[in-house]
Amino acid sequence: MALEITNNRILKFYENNPSINFEAINLSFIDLFEKLLLNDPYSQSISNFSNIPVMQNTQTKFMNELGDVFNKFRDNNTSEKHNDKQLSTILTKIYNSAEVHNPNRSNPINGLILLKRQRKSNILIDNKNSEENISIDDVQTFLTSIDEQNCNGIFISQRSGICGKKNYQIEIHNNNIIVYVHNGEYCPSKIEAAVDIIDQLSSKLQTFKHQNDNDCTIPKDMLDTINNEYQLFLSQKTAVVDVFKESQKKVLSQIDEIRFPTLDKYLATKYSAPIQKPGLKCDLCKSFSANNLKALAAHKRGCIRKLTPSVVSISPITVPSSIK
Repeated sequence: MALEITNNRILKFYENNPSINFEAINLSFIDLFEKLLLNDPYSQSISNFSNIPVMQNTQTKFMNELGDVFNKFRDNNTSEKHNDKQLSTILTKIYNSAEVHNPNRSNPINGLILLKRQRKSNILIDNKNSEENISIDDVQTFLTSIDEQNCNGIFISQRSGICGKKNYQIEIHNNNIIVYVHNGEYCPSKIEAAVDIIDQLSSKLQTFKHQNDNDCTIPKDMLDTINNEYQLFLSQKTAVVDVFKESQKKVLSQIDEIRFPTLDKYLATKYSAPIQKPGLKCDLCKSFSANNLKALAAHKRGCIRKLTPSVVSISPITVPSSIK
C-alpha cells in the first residue's frame, strides 16, 4: 500500500527541515498511540464523569512523551551539527586552500560535507557518528546524494562499522569513486588516506575515460585487486609506523645511556673549561643536568626555592637633627 502526503503544511514543513527523519518521527508517534490504545479511557462511557481524571492524566502523559520525542530530535540535530563542524575544522586544517561546506547552503543537510579543491575532483563526505553499525539504507541514501552531486564520495562512520562494507572498501558507482571508512574517530590521517585513494584512482579513471569516449569502466576483478592492494598498503603502513616509533624510543634510550661520569669528573679537575654534561640541563641554575624529565622537574622545584630572594626586613633609620 502506497501512502501519499497531500497536506501542504506537512509538505512545506519537511521541505524546510530536510534533516528531520520523517519515518523516525512517524514511528515515534505510532509507539505513543499504541501505548494509549492499550489503556484507552475513551473506550469507556464518556458520560461517566469518573473517567475525567483518567483522561486528564492520559493527556498529560501523552504531552510529556511528545515533548520527550521533540527534545530527542532537537538534541540529535544539535549533535549532528557539532559533529559536522568538527569534521569541517579537520578538513580545513588538512586542505588549507580548499572549500569546505554543506552541498546545500540554502537548506543544509546534516552529515554531508562537500570538499572542493583546485585541479582535484570534488568529494562528497557523509559523516556518521553512531555507535551502531551504519545501515544499508543510510548507504543507499548516500549513493543517491552522490548521483545528485555527480562527484566522488567518502562514507565515514566515526564510532562504528558499516553494514556490508569493509574498512577502506573502494567502489565505482556510476563512474564515481566511493571509499568507506570504519571507526574514523575524527583522525586526520584516516581522512587524508581516504582522500588520497580517491585522488590516485580519479586520475587513473580520467586516463581510461580519455582512451574510451563511450564509457569509463574497470573490470570487477581488477577493481577487487586494487581494493585488496590498498587494504594491504594501509595495514603495512600502519605496522611500519608503529615499528619505527617503538625503535626510535629504544634507540634514544640507548644513546642516552652512553656516558663517562668518572671521566667527566676527572677532566673537570684538570681543565678550567666546563665539560658539557649529557642529559637535560636546568635553565635556572645552568649547572645541573638530569637524566630524564622527571628528575629535571624535581630539581627545578628545589632550584626555584633556592633562587627566590628572601624578604629582608629593614629597620627604620633615624636621621640626626643636625643633618636636617
